[in-house]
Amino acid sequence: MSLIEKRNTFNSLVNNVLELISNDPKLLKKSNAAIKTKLQSQGKEDSQGTGNQVTPQETSFAMVLEDNGFKFISKEKKNDHIKYIKNNSITNGHYYIYQVNGNQASIDFAVLLIEEKEIIAQYNFDLKHTTSKIFYLNDGWFHNDTIYIITWCPKKNEVHSFIGLGQNIPTKEEQEEMSKLIKFKKEINTDKKRVGSLYTYIRFANRYSCEQFTESFTKENYEKVKELFRPNQCI
Repeated sequence: MSLIEKRNTFNSLVNNVLELISNDPKLLKKSNAAIKTKLQSQGKEDSQGTGNQVTPQETSFAMVLEDNGFKFISKEKKNDHIKYIKNNSITNGHYYIYQVNGNQASIDFAVLLIEEKEIIAQYNFDLKHTTSKIFYLNDGWFHNDTIYIITWCPKKNEVHSFIGLGQNIPTKEEQEEMSKLIKFKKEINTDKKRVGSLYTYIRFANRYSCEQFTESFTKENYEKVKELFRPNQCI
């Protein structure tokens, strides 16, 4: 199989994962104790686990990945998976990692196409969930070229989903406002201000409403995501 064919197969698998979730968002409400423990410990039995508890949504997403042929790669810190790939018997194929940029940092999952111990292709995912119509962005903002999977449950046994690329979610006004705030935070935190024994550091606690995720907006954004997985004729 040529590299083009392998990449197209990889894209098809990722697309299938998203199709399953788009068609049945309740897939992200399932549970699996073994997978939750694996994510929490980064695959190491003697590990104390990551700083944050693995969410049911994250566990469910990993279940869907594994059901579609993706295998877990352990990583405790940012970029540890690269060393793991180099130093272990990793066969060619499809893999996933959890907490891409480390504990308590954005980008929850990445799926990888590995060929001869090299990462040939990669897609990043960030997951958000709320039992209302407002979810937390925490200290971050939407990242370009990251696929966001957002689920919300405004009523019992009712699950809605939105799948879109980070750069396509905010409005122009929202992006302009956040650009100003991010610049301000960076300037303040760069000063490393100290007052007596107090060390100051600004963090955001932003929230975002699902109200703009109308049927048409959701469909439009999902179509843009699916464009990533169209068969390639060249690399």
